Amino acid sequence: MLAKLDDMPEWLYRVLKAILLIGLVTPVVLWAMQYKGVAANAAAASVRDIKQDLARIASPVKTVEPVPANAGVDTLKGIDVSHYQQNIDWSKVAGAGVVFAYAKATGGSSFVDPAFSRNWQSMREAGLYRGAYHFFLAGDDPKVQAEQFIKTIGKLRRKDLPPMLDVETDDDTDIETLQERALVWLQTVEKSTGRTPVVYTDNGFADKVLTDPRFARYPFWIADYAGSVSGVPNPWEKRGWQFWQYEDSGSVAGITGEVDLDKFQGTLADLRAFVEKSHVK
Repeated sequence: MLAKLDDMPEWLYRVLKAILLIGLVTPVVLWAMQYKGVAANAAAASVRDIKQDLARIASPVKTVEPVPANAGVDTLKGIDVSHYQQNIDWSKVAGAGVVFAYAKATGGSSFVDPAFSRNWQSMREAGLYRGAYHFFLAGDDPKVQAEQFIKTIGKLRRKDLPPMLDVETDDDTDIETLQERALVWLQTVEKSTGRTPVVYTDNGFADKVLTDPRFARYPFWIADYAGSVSGVPNPWEKRGWQFWQYEDSGSVAGITGEVDLDKFQGTLADLRAFVEKSHVK
């Protein structure tokens, strides 16, 4: 405390006292302010550390997914059906990720699949890319077979998949005759529908029977259940496969029992382009 001098004016005494008090208090105030800033920074840093730790704990552990066998190759999921699948819930099929489907329309020169009409309409209503196929019998007249198929499927819509010819039995017919008759069916259907058909078969049968190079102009659908396509028959060596039936006892939502599972080689844009290209110009 500053001692008051008798001969010092009152006002001067108050000024000196104030100066002394300021000199004593200022260091304390500055120290307190500095301490508060350090504490605040430390608190903020602690909060950040806690948040980071919590984020690390909450983050899921990343696992390395196995590389699929067809890595780098885009494919679309599809199925092919007939009356054997009975009543199909096509909305559930579409909901299961199926993009396209082929339904059996006819077989030989007289058989019409009893489920075709229902499947044909329902596939379209479900938003699937739809196609129709014919089971070929080499012992029957190929033009009669083609005409029966054309009559059954009616006029194709522009976005429908091209017709498919299923050739997997020789029907006790010699190779040359079988090939000529299959080509007659393909040419007749192509001319009538304005679409280039697809040929379905397996390697074992095609290597022995479908050897004519004229088949090469038709897209190839291979049946192979070995888990991968090891090769294609001679006519399609340069072109490769477009569709692959990789499972004949698969399961899909909306279908009771087993069903053939297929893949289209390409993206959705490729499928659209494939459909467009199938139109005969």
